[in-house]
Amino acid sequence: RIQKKNSRIKSISNDQAYITPITNIPYAHGGYFGAAPYMLADPLWVDVLRQLMPDVYCEVSKRIFVATPRLIHWAENNPVVAAYGLSNEKKTRGRIVTLEWDVFLDPHLVECVENALNELDSMGPESSKDKVFVIEGRLKLLSMRLLEKMLIAHGSTSQLMMEQLGFAKKYNFSRVKRTRRTLGGGIFVEQWLSIFAEALKLGLDADVHGIELPANKSEPIHHEAQKNIRDMTDYPFNANGPDSSKIRGSGDPVKDSQCVASVGASKPRKAKKSNTGFCSYSILEAVRVITEILHGSPGVVLDLKSRNVSKRVWARLINTLRDCGVRVEGAGSFYMEDIRGLSDITFDPVPEMNFFHSAGDLQYACNKGLIQKNDTVYFNAGSLLLQKTIVRSMFSSASQFGLNISTNLQYALHPCAFFKKCKDKPNAKQWHKFLHQHGCSWSIDKSCSTIEDYQEVYQLNIGVYSQEFAIDEVAADLLCRFVNEHSDVFNLGFSWGGVNGVTVKGIQPGLFMSTDGLWNQRYVGKSWNSNLVPGDA
Repeated sequence: RIQKKNSRIKSISNDQAYITPITNIPYAHGGYFGAAPYMLADPLWVDVLRQLMPDVYCEVSKRIFVATPRLIHWAENNPVVAAYGLSNEKKTRGRIVTLEWDVFLDPHLVECVENALNELDSMGPESSKDKVFVIEGRLKLLSMRLLEKMLIAHGSTSQLMMEQLGFAKKYNFSRVKRTRRTLGGGIFVEQWLSIFAEALKLGLDADVHGIELPANKSEPIHHEAQKNIRDMTDYPFNANGPDSSKIRGSGDPVKDSQCVASVGASKPRKAKKSNTGFCSYSILEAVRVITEILHGSPGVVLDLKSRNVSKRVWARLINTLRDCGVRVEGAGSFYMEDIRGLSDITFDPVPEMNFFHSAGDLQYACNKGLIQKNDTVYFNAGSLLLQKTIVRSMFSSASQFGLNISTNLQYALHPCAFFKKCKDKPNAKQWHKFLHQHGCSWSIDKSCSTIEDYQEVYQLNIGVYSQEFAIDEVAADLLCRFVNEHSDVFNLGFSWGGVNGVTVKGIQPGLFMSTDGLWNQRYVGKSWNSNLVPGDA
């Protein structure tokens, strides 16, 4: 039975805030990493994490009382958290959301595939068919090996910079591989899909019929980690109730453990014990299990982190992934040259997704001739919000026009977000859903070019995303309502990486960070130029 909304879901700190549900979610940003605070409040899924990823479980248990942004950050590209988010969306809204994978390719295997492709290209019309057949077979094996050893990882800032520079690629790949999973490190696709499949089975108590599951081998666990797991088997991650406020951490692990014990939480639900610990399905077996549980094949969007990889190698990998039964719904990059024309050399077209840090970056790319008609583009929705200092000055000027504006408002929409349906109305008060934002902005600048202008000229397919660990509930609700209202412009919707309709309260700004969801992308993204219009160089 499908539930209508996430009305009962709670976060680990019981600080959930309900926001406007998003109508259209093209993919789950960060693989549902924003759902981590809610997963950790569910004893069943905590037990799934403990069984399948004991090393991650141990690390998370030590930082359970840290600030929410750090609590969300560890879960990026985590298969158990992704399984929780996907199953929750399926139960509450009856749909299977596409997941985002940040991916790195093994440079050695890339070189092997490239050499095999060059050898195939060198075969002339007089070459024997048997030799061509042998090379094609070797290419298929190499492509499968490249897929199996593809890392799902975001990488650290330094690792991404090294990848961009293009030197020491093998060293950089090894560093991403060795980085801890809770710090942006990687996990191979084969293992990711295996854990994801097993997590769905345990979390949904699914019976998989008609499939003979392999006898999986467990990875050895360090003796110290085993001791930590035994010590924390009954650790109550969730202690809701009248005294649940007591579990807010003091910073002293001894005091915190005594405090948790004093709460007297009820015995939590536990998942059925996994027969395998770490599971080791093949990719084909894992996808088969996932498809049967979800009654549909899993879908992914690939965020290509590896640079200086030829498009024909990416095409081979995408074809192989699709042959395994995974729906590849898009391949995206912040560097357009990495994906331009990729769809032309895959067996079936794959959407080429151009990622931008801000709306200003999109405007710049359009005016420089880098964007073509019907392109698919995504940018951070936080760039649609004005900073607080600007908002305050707008409040004072708006009061001169007789607009009744509350003094506790934190955000206003940038003038580039004001579309025709607002321009055509002389009285801003008629826009009751965004009264304060529209009243303020149009008292400053009515001639500013808008995103809608660029969308119409270039016939763009536009979507937005946000950094879920750096956005407060006020900004999140405003952006969700705005994107829902303007689905004609944002036809791809909002790529939200948390539980739909819920966020956490109290995400606080830092010295160099606001809570509009833009995070540190504000330092690399361009600001919107009000004087530029489509076609200006």
